[in-house]
Amino acid sequence: MAALLLVSTLCFTSCLGVVHTVGGGPTGSDTKFDANYYMFWGLWPVIYVDSRTVAGDSTSYRVEDYVAFDDLLISVFSLGLLTSRTIKVDR
Repeated sequence: MAALLLVSTLCFTSCLGVVHTVGGGPTGSDTKFDANYYMFWGLWPVIYVDSRTVAGDSTSYRVEDYVAFDDLLISVFSLGLLTSRTIKVDR
């Protein structure tokens, strides 16, 4: 039963990545990272970070929202009760 749960957690973890550009895109080499955390398989946001907050006062930047390897580990070891997604902002 535990093996089935582990395989299900690995198979149903989203590897979806979203990239969007604001303004003309990144103009420098400044990169910032943050993460959003969710409970109960992504149903309840615990810590939600707005990408505009991470970008600061910049008007041209690129945002990537994806599941990184450490996000996958968090999901697997918590059996999906806690999941996270990485936010990367290039300014």
